[in-house]
Amino acid sequence: MLRYTLSIATVLALSYAAQAGPEDFFSEKEKDFGNVPHGSQQVHYFQIKNTSNETWVISSVGVSCGCTSASANTSTIKPGQTAVVTAVMNTRVFSGYRQVTVHVNFISPQPAYVGLLVKAVSRDDLMIFPETLNFGQVAHGTSKTVKTQVSLTTDPNWTIQSATSGSTYIKPEFKLLRRENNEVVYEISATVADNLPAGKWFSEINFSSAGSNLSKFRLPVNIEVTPSASVDTTGLKSKEEKNKDEAKITSTSNKVNLVSLAASPSQVSFGELKVGGTMEQKILVQSEKPFKITQIEKVDGVEVTGDLNQSKTIHIVTLKFTAEKSGEVASKVNIKTDAGKDQSIQIPIKAVIKD
Repeated sequence: MLRYTLSIATVLALSYAAQAGPEDFFSEKEKDFGNVPHGSQQVHYFQIKNTSNETWVISSVGVSCGCTSASANTSTIKPGQTAVVTAVMNTRVFSGYRQVTVHVNFISPQPAYVGLLVKAVSRDDLMIFPETLNFGQVAHGTSKTVKTQVSLTTDPNWTIQSATSGSTYIKPEFKLLRRENNEVVYEISATVADNLPAGKWFSEINFSSAGSNLSKFRLPVNIEVTPSASVDTTGLKSKEEKNKDEAKITSTSNKVNLVSLAASPSQVSFGELKVGGTMEQKILVQSEKPFKITQIEKVDGVEVTGDLNQSKTIHIVTLKFTAEKSGEVASKVNIKTDAGKDQSIQIPIKAVIKD
């Protein structure tokens, strides 16, 4: 009887071993974001596909560091179904290298554990604005190009050498905009092909570069391709009606262009500091057209420096915070410009000072 019982146990164990388990469900278990701007949010989607013949249930998703949050879009994954574990890394709360473990625990049909890794190097000398190449909605059958700017403020010889797209549907390009003092600025553009199938797509572009200690970085790409709109042939508009429509489009476009002043990051948290401690944070202030910073209003405990009265599309403003006395700090830095309608921008700042 004992031998028979052991034989059954052995068969069951071998049966479980032969089946795919949670470790096999993940298409990848590690994501290296590489060099990223300090203050940015890095997001990655870990894909899960249940390739077994049993329903698996996630009991919990946790992280090893408060700088990262993680969640699953569903707890129950039936055979053949897919799920996603989303990890969001907040680089505002750390500088330099950080590695975080995402703990994914399963409870059924048997207890199981999968550890996922996310890591990044948070740098305050790297600026990307906007931080994502976001195409928004694109109608199938049409092409679209989006742009961003990348700045490095610590090496005048830094040079981007190549750009590699994670998708054949995305064509990346880059060009040098300027070298001033220690700052180097590149414009990055990406064009989506008109034959990309309908759906939501996430990809990235990887760059290799020379100079400094920044040999590579990446840019996330988000696209939602909608089905082609059908053409209404029930009637033709008159020339006068078409002219009115064009005038409406032009008017709307002009209104949008007026609201162009933005900052990245839009708010600054210096975290916890001891009395007498200092910390710096760089901010990108950008507009579609060249503009000047005319005035930066003083804030107690914050030294703010920038290129006043220089006309350019991107300004780098440095905030140096000094912890003067214990307590919570909540204030705003007001930056005034000559950038058309929206002439000023406010940057909320927070800090906790301890003895």
